[in-house]
Amino acid sequence: MPTWPPLFCADVPYPMKPPLASFLLVFLYLLEAAGAIRKIACLEGFGPLKLLNGGQWKMLHFNWHSGHAPVDCSFDSVSKICRKAFPDVAYGKRDGSIDVHYSKVHRISDRYHRTTKWKNGALEFQEFSCQEYVRASEPVGNNETWSDKFVATKHSVCRSEESWIEMVEEKCGEKPAEHHLGGSCGDTKTFLEIAYICHQPLDDPKNTFLEIMEDIFSEYVQKISALLASELTKVRDEKTSEDDFRSLKRRGEAARRIGLVSALDEEHDLTIFWSDETADIFISRLTSEIAAKHRLLQHGFKRASMLFKMVADLIYNKATDHNYLLKFYGFYSQNHVDELIGAEVKSHFAELETGLKEYWTSEICKKNTPLLLEEYRSAKKCLEFEDLLQMYVRIVGAQKETSEEVEDSSVNDI
Repeated sequence: MPTWPPLFCADVPYPMKPPLASFLLVFLYLLEAAGAIRKIACLEGFGPLKLLNGGQWKMLHFNWHSGHAPVDCSFDSVSKICRKAFPDVAYGKRDGSIDVHYSKVHRISDRYHRTTKWKNGALEFQEFSCQEYVRASEPVGNNETWSDKFVATKHSVCRSEESWIEMVEEKCGEKPAEHHLGGSCGDTKTFLEIAYICHQPLDDPKNTFLEIMEDIFSEYVQKISALLASELTKVRDEKTSEDDFRSLKRRGEAARRIGLVSALDEEHDLTIFWSDETADIFISRLTSEIAAKHRLLQHGFKRASMLFKMVADLIYNKATDHNYLLKFYGFYSQNHVDELIGAEVKSHFAELETGLKEYWTSEICKKNTPLLLEEYRSAKKCLEFEDLLQMYVRIVGAQKETSEEVEDSSVNDI
């Protein structure tokens, strides 16, 4: 056996007979790549291990929420470890045990010198295969119903059908008209998610809050668009000055701050605002969608503010900082928007991704881009940075050309 580093080593080869080592390593790699081998190992008092491709065990390091870290190798703890270690798994099924070799160092100091002693040994870890997560099927509703899905977080445990229905009742106001369970945890008759439909009217303050935020955002874009249009008129009439540039920046900043203050006024006590779910227990699809839209709106607010600055600089022939342009290009690229949608959506509610991307395109780009030309409102995606810059150069350039034509006409009249 190799010499292990001090304290503890989890890079332990998966047990195999030497003659078959090469073949099994390749086989394990292929199974791991296909998602067939998803194993963890557990021993109370030690960090859990995960089987990597290549047949090696590696210690897992997780940032657990306070009070929710697995403390033993019980069914619930193993389920948590599996779900933190691998995507799309529900619980762990005991396979057997493995020997993990370790080395521990003891340092003894006295008045004259320090002595180092090594202790080698083996620990017996319980081995578990993480089982596939089977999603709940979606119940079919109608125009008089609404639907949602609750999914247990990775810090939560498998729950009984009765427990899930009780949580649904709190949001629905009655027992669900229909529900389907998913994420079955084996023979325990417990589950990790529930999809349901409800006949009661949906009274969700978070949705109302989102609508208010959308209105505030639209009002802000209308204000800065009007400011820019007014400045373009001055350019055409040759009535601009350096004082006008400073005034434009001040009024744009005032509009931004008014919008932010209005948003903060509406975003009351966040503890109450999100109180229909306990974040450590489950997440709701409806809430995840609204929260993602809220993040996109906040990003759209910053985007509009940066576009205002860009156009103001173009109007007054100011050199725009190159780093500023790079920041804009990176922060509002499609890749960054995908990040804003969030890992929560991608992991549990992938069906929301398309709608959220369309929301960014329609609500942020088409509806709330300052001075957006009509020819771009039918575009299927947001304009890239270069296209936006080119559009604004055209708009400002057209006004300046008009100003020059008026000036030439006046000279000819003389």
